[in-house]
Amino acid sequence: MRKQVTVLFCDIAGYTERAASIDPEELAEDVREFQRTCARIAHNFKGHVSSYQGDGIMVLFGHPHASEFSPERAARAGMAMVREVGILNQQPHWHGKAPLTIRVGIATGLVVVENGPGVHADQSEQIFGNAPILAARLQAIAAPNSVVVSLRTRRLVGLTFKFRDLGRFQLKGFIKTVNAWQILHERQLQKRPGKPLGRRSVSFISRRQEIRQLERAFETANFGFSRFVHIQGDPGIGKTRLVRTFEKSNLDQKIHRIRINCSPYYQTSVLKPVQDECLRWLRLSEHDDLQTRQASVDWALGVVSLDAVERQLLFTEFLDIAPTAALQELDMSAEEKRSKTIGVLVKVIIAVSQNQSLLLVAEDLHWADPSTLELLERLMDQAKQDRMLGLFTSRPHFRPHWRKYQSLSEMTLGGLTPAESRRLVESLCADAHLPESLKQSLVRKSDGVPLYLEECCFNALSRLQQPDSKDEFLLDYNVPETLQDSLNARLDQLGSARALAQLAASFGESFSWSHIDSIARQNNIDADNEMDTLVAENILVLENGSSEDRLRFRHLLFQEAAYQSLLIR
Repeated sequence: MRKQVTVLFCDIAGYTERAASIDPEELAEDVREFQRTCARIAHNFKGHVSSYQGDGIMVLFGHPHASEFSPERAARAGMAMVREVGILNQQPHWHGKAPLTIRVGIATGLVVVENGPGVHADQSEQIFGNAPILAARLQAIAAPNSVVVSLRTRRLVGLTFKFRDLGRFQLKGFIKTVNAWQILHERQLQKRPGKPLGRRSVSFISRRQEIRQLERAFETANFGFSRFVHIQGDPGIGKTRLVRTFEKSNLDQKIHRIRINCSPYYQTSVLKPVQDECLRWLRLSEHDDLQTRQASVDWALGVVSLDAVERQLLFTEFLDIAPTAALQELDMSAEEKRSKTIGVLVKVIIAVSQNQSLLLVAEDLHWADPSTLELLERLMDQAKQDRMLGLFTSRPHFRPHWRKYQSLSEMTLGGLTPAESRRLVESLCADAHLPESLKQSLVRKSDGVPLYLEECCFNALSRLQQPDSKDEFLLDYNVPETLQDSLNARLDQLGSARALAQLAASFGESFSWSHIDSIARQNNIDADNEMDTLVAENILVLENGSSEDRLRFRHLLFQEAAYQSLLIR
């Protein structure tokens, strides 16, 4: 199978010198502990350990199952490996040994993965492509306890991390010099997975009806009747853009704002996005000392009038400030403490809205932990006559088990019309002279999804800058690298139905079901059940104006992603 993956290669710095200075048995124990630590971290970030190579370990992100934000997951995993190995050096059983240091290299690219028969007897799979080689070479030039990434990985990670440009290197086996970037640390202000680098802001197209609905909800909230709006839509449809546009054009700067950004990395961390927002509200960072933190919390306690000692202790403990001894005196179970902490946070949020209007934005609820969802439900239950507007965003598959509240309304975002998509193309490509045929192709490929359209436009503009570019060359291009992870993740979620999607993709954007059914049966594919899955998952739809025998891919990019994952031979 062909697919885009991000490869992480990690090994022990100074391994040769270490091997020469200690007993082989002790060396083997050190390597095994290092590899176990790295494998555990890789698993936590949805990485797949492909192989152990001497003192090194190679991890794939995006294989065997594609996942969104694979480059970012790899970067986070690499930083965590450096951090955890540093902690490993401080363990009692490690005292007296030379400190263990590691180097990490990360690269993203197209690979072919072969499993089962045909690979070497001692390997379960083989990886072919440039990315594994580049990751190993980048690891070799990395300083001890550092993470170095390729230019493509750096571009796909976006603004999530702070980088240092290491310059260009002539790496072994590479004809051209290669850019290398070292990750320094995560940016504190970037909460949601960031968009790729090199993307300028674009005009907001249409959505007048949806903006007006939010304005009416805000007007009602300003009169002291809390309102909540749950905005659902496919990835890239423009949920966040809608909320940000509404904020920018309609809200006074003096209004209180609380923003809870749920993340795929903290789905099992209780109330983590809420804690992050509380620290931002108090203007605290992980580097502040205990005295600074306590002073900020004392100020907050006065603002929201948390008078009971138990509530104060729960709030300060939630922010990792309260003394352990004082907490132990509360004598409550972990579940009771969790429930009461949520109650305190609800009281804090409501108190903020009583003096001034409050906009509460909770994004990506499909990634929310259960406690954060419970907090939002309690808010809707208790904040009835407060000046609060809550805007919640999620993908369509998210189905919260909330009760029906009169203050809660639902909004579903659909795609842009062809005319609106054309206006967006004109806005994005205003400085370029794109051929009419390419503009029409961009509108058709995106099928009304703004993110798809933006990335396809940027991809076309990039290719237009290449020497000797021609119109035919621009029309025949692959899925943009920025969309490959998310599209392949959707296809991987289909399970066994992915094989039928690949078969259908080989026929083009639309196809006859009778033709597919015949070929599928020859390849031992349960065509009827798998087709039901593809239709239920909204990958395929009936073609407009045709009989039930003819279907098409809902998005042309799904067809291209499925087709490009097929081996050429």
